[in-house]
Amino acid sequence: MIPSVITDQLEVAVGYIGHGDTGAAPTLRHRREQMSKHFFAEVVCLSANGQFLAASHFRDAAKRGVVNVFQCVAGRWIPAGKTFEGALPGLYLGNALALSADGRTLAIAGDGDKKTSGAVTIYVFHNGCWHRKGRILRGRAATHFGSSVALSADGDVVAIGQRSSAGGGTVHVFRYLAGNWVRMGQCLDDAVAEGDFGIAVSLSGAGDLLAIGANSFNAGRRGSVSIFGYADQIWHRRGEPLKGGFGEHFGTAVKLCARGETVVIGSPSFNDRRGAVYAYRFLCNAWVQLGTTLTGDHPDAYLGNAVDLSEDGTMLIVGSDGLRNASGAVLVYLFDGSNWIRASDALTGAEGNSYFGLSVSLSAAGRRIASANLNVLNASVVHHFTVEYVPAQPPQVGAVARPATPSFASP
Repeated sequence: MIPSVITDQLEVAVGYIGHGDTGAAPTLRHRREQMSKHFFAEVVCLSANGQFLAASHFRDAAKRGVVNVFQCVAGRWIPAGKTFEGALPGLYLGNALALSADGRTLAIAGDGDKKTSGAVTIYVFHNGCWHRKGRILRGRAATHFGSSVALSADGDVVAIGQRSSAGGGTVHVFRYLAGNWVRMGQCLDDAVAEGDFGIAVSLSGAGDLLAIGANSFNAGRRGSVSIFGYADQIWHRRGEPLKGGFGEHFGTAVKLCARGETVVIGSPSFNDRRGAVYAYRFLCNAWVQLGTTLTGDHPDAYLGNAVDLSEDGTMLIVGSDGLRNASGAVLVYLFDGSNWIRASDALTGAEGNSYFGLSVSLSAAGRRIASANLNVLNASVVHHFTVEYVPAQPPQVGAVARPATPSFASP
């Protein structure tokens, strides 16, 4: 996991994943794309269409925060509009980011604004510039409003986590109507959670399903994830809350697929901080585990510190920022109908406390990956990767055809 004081330098990785034909082996191929500038980043967010990337660095010396946004034009990543900079020390601008499906609506949180009351500002990209969309949404004093943030596909629904300094927390949801942000349903504060409710939030594409993580980070208790559905102007619980073990930080990362029927949950402190990731599908009014639990290979791997899911819920990327002596890695898993199959190689960070995978993001169709990379040894650089399926080799004449199987490598 990231140390409490961060003065390190960072890199960001962006890649492609291509779906091959039936029988193709899930082997990763890497290719780098060019980016027009170097920048620091601790949080990354890709739009669903894979055309916009937002990246923030909020643990600078003054903790003001900086957010860069890029657009992919003719295969080149170029700056999209201005760079957002925190106006005051301790703002933590960009501690959480969200983009709409087309990348043209951007939510930027700064949970240190106004002495940790926090604020979230939503922007729309038009004619090469970012314009504020409605009023700035603010929290009360010492509530860390903006600890997490999520947008619906159209960018008209925003969910905002408000992790309390006292260990509790609430989540607020707003809808954009008639030029302003209007509260959508009740404020959510789950008594079932044992601390840090709202540390992670995720919305379905339509914005009517909401997953909320409560990892009990400071309390050392059982983390949980609660899923809610919106109907009749009220958020109703959808199934029973999902719970992890004591001190495992279950709920640190949460992601719903676009339709909201599949949720993935990171539990990075599971089993000597090896980490674990769980996937569930909503069946017969209950959340049923999908495939086996994914676990880290080594102590202090922190598998599941970050997760993301493709639009259809069949491709999963997982950050493991403690792997390889904190070099970090991003692992790719594919669901074969009954279990999660890990692709052949992991994307790995540079040697020496680079914490690659501390933040991950995946485009809707699973064709692009973004991941932040913290590096204390090297100057800030930007890496881009392509990840493709390699078609299975056709059988030789006279040979018995066999289904292609993936080759696995230790990350």
